[in-house]
Amino acid sequence: LRLLFISRIHPKKNLSYILNVLNSDAFTGAIKFDIYGDGESNDYLMKCRDIISKLPSDIEVNFMKGVAHDEIVKLFSKYDAFVLPSLGENFGHVIFESLMSGTPVLISDQTPWQKLEDYNAGWSIPLDDFESYKVAVQSLIDLDLEEHRKLSLGSRKLAEEYLANADFKRKYFELFK
Repeated sequence: LRLLFISRIHPKKNLSYILNVLNSDAFTGAIKFDIYGDGESNDYLMKCRDIISKLPSDIEVNFMKGVAHDEIVKLFSKYDAFVLPSLGENFGHVIFESLMSGTPVLISDQTPWQKLEDYNAGWSIPLDDFESYKVAVQSLIDLDLEEHRKLSLGSRKLAEEYLANADFKRKYFELFK
């Protein structure tokens, strides 16, 4: 399983939460987890690194170099899922970019991106439901190619529906009336 985190390494983005999920149980399958983001708090970064040092050997975590914004969508295509157990997002542009690229998401319910399961686009799980995060990670490990393709198509469809229903042109003109 190839997981991706792209965000600031900050308590609000809650990287330590997903690291604790990965450290909580023996998953049946190897996991590669790449983290893209700058640390804003040395204490929080050290906390995350401490959790990483205790992970089982079949879970590989890498801190990656920054990525240019115009390369982000292309980057998503190299991963099976994007994770962001955020404590709160007004919109979650990186979530939208993941969906647009066809990469399913595993996120908290503290974003506007809800009912992902209804679209077959991933999971939006309350942070107090730690067990469901573990189940979602194992579900991702267990996906075959056809099931992953369905998640990818569902992700893309959700993003396209959002764009189709956003009515940006009308809203833009109303803004300047």
